[in-house]
Amino acid sequence: MTNAKNVKAYYNTKESKLGYILFLRGAKHFGYYDKGDKMYQISKSLRKMERKIGEALNLPAKSKVLDAGSGMGAVSRNLARWFHYDITGIDILDFNLSKAREEASKPENSDLSLNYLEMNYHKLSFNHSSFNGVYTTETFVHASDPKTVLKEFYRVLKPGGRLVQLEYSHDPYETMTTIEKQSFEFVNKYAAMPAFNLFEHGVHEKFIEDTGFKLISSTNHMKNIEPMLRWFMINAWLPVKVIRLLKREDHFVNAISAVDFWKLRHKIQVKIIVAEKPKL
Repeated sequence: MTNAKNVKAYYNTKESKLGYILFLRGAKHFGYYDKGDKMYQISKSLRKMERKIGEALNLPAKSKVLDAGSGMGAVSRNLARWFHYDITGIDILDFNLSKAREEASKPENSDLSLNYLEMNYHKLSFNHSSFNGVYTTETFVHASDPKTVLKEFYRVLKPGGRLVQLEYSHDPYETMTTIEKQSFEFVNKYAAMPAFNLFEHGVHEKFIEDTGFKLISSTNHMKNIEPMLRWFMINAWLPVKVIRLLKREDHFVNAISAVDFWKLRHKIQVKIIVAEKPKL
């Protein structure tokens, strides 16, 4: 739980609040691009990625699903609409929860089964075997103790329930140059992502299996999100020149990461990981 303060500080910056609204319309995850999609087709790509998450859950209608780090509710609303899931979203940011609840209360969403609670995924207040599915969309990287979080996910899942995670991993640090390693460590520090710091390729999957889950698949979709990374880089390139000239990098971590992660994209994987809690 020690990272909660850092996560709140990161998402409460003006850069984060403005950036996520302007570029992602409140969503906080990468989009999925098929061949031929234009890099500026942000909304289309976001919806495609969200469908990938819903399809990976592969649960029947009315299934109870936990969105662990639900943000402003974009993913949960769409999964509830498309797949008819009964979704409980949790988040530690009050402004995220306020927006999610506001959107859920609109007439066009009145038939969706949505509920949003303030809660830290390191210690869930739900009973054992409460959910048929759990998913994260680029929120697990914020975990200060990912093993504890996975144990909580395992506990609240019913036997046969599914865990789906859209998250990142990177090449081993020992294979990187000093500058490359420093770039990763900078972003992980100021974007409050200690788990990403741990997640060399395969580590996340090992943690999942060590928890007791059966790993179903781990698919790298980096090629499918590269157009969005390129779009971010193009928009951030000139501002980052000024930011670095003024030595204000720690105040603009998203802009810095947009430029640096484009350069480092061949060392990063963005994966959809699917696992299952064994049936009794």
